[in-house]
Amino acid sequence: AELQGRGAVVKLGSRAKDLSARVREANSFGADLLVSIHQNSLPSSPSTRGAQVFWNRQEGAEELASSIQESLNGAVNAGHEKITVPGVLVECGFLSNAAETEQLKDPAYQTKLAAAIAAGVLNSDKS
Repeated sequence: AELQGRGAVVKLGSRAKDLSARVREANSFGADLLVSIHQNSLPSSPSTRGAQVFWNRQEGAEELASSIQESLNGAVNAGHEKITVPGVLVECGFLSNAAETEQLKDPAYQTKLAAAIAAGVLNSDKS
């Protein structure tokens, strides 16, 4: 809704767990970019928390990821098929951190994350 409200065309893919399926969907949509949103987990370190952004090797992906990470830092932080568009994977938090898991369940926090991701996309050169 955040991106659509600002004129972007958004196509939601399936909730396929297989990253290859997501890549095929994005390529078939004729997408300009892919934002794949996930939750992280590190059971060996339940105190670890925070949103992280990773990117692929396509031109513009690092800049897009940096923009989203910067936006997430201000808002909430105190592989193998080749995709043909810049892609980022956003880790919104750690499910192995009990407090962060509760935050991730909160619709208001989800909206805050969505707004931060949308702002990062809109502030990047790829939008």
